[in-house]
Amino acid sequence: KKQCSLMEVVREDISSANSWAAQWRSKVLGSQTEINSCEVKLPKLKFQLSESIRECTTRLGYLRRDLQVVMNDVAVMESVLNLTDCSGQGSSTTTGGGFLQTPNVCHCTRGKHGASFATLGHPKIHKQLSSLKSQHVQRLVQEGLLELSTEEAAEDSEAKKQRNITANITVFKNPPLPQ
Repeated sequence: KKQCSLMEVVREDISSANSWAAQWRSKVLGSQTEINSCEVKLPKLKFQLSESIRECTTRLGYLRRDLQVVMNDVAVMESVLNLTDCSGQGSSTTTGGGFLQTPNVCHCTRGKHGASFATLGHPKIHKQLSSLKSQHVQRLVQEGLLELSTEEAAEDSEAKKQRNITANITVFKNPPLPQ
């Protein structure tokens, strides 16, 4: 009887151990499935990573190139501003890179049907502006110069109109009132 009882306890322990083993076997199979899935995905992800790194490196090169252009254009615009800065200096011309007289804005047209453009009538400033590399900045400078030339033309025509205006002054010849 004692042996039967021990055998029954051992059978229960074996059954319990088999249950535990089945649970852990299922977890092992699930982990193996996950490992297989990762083994399939990993090469694709490595390729995508290398492509992303290559693309980022290319874009970084473009950004560095564009930064060089912008920094060059900033330096050009600073030198133009330094040439045209007349705060407290009057509008006298000096040599050696000092302040310049207020340059004239020249509005030009290429041919009969050509595009119009504007430039400054001073060689130092013209040279500086022609060294701008960014097309966007070149376009903005052109728009600003064209606007200035239009404003100057409007001011000139207004000044001419004001010079040509003659005032009508009425001269009254009233006799004095009797007292």
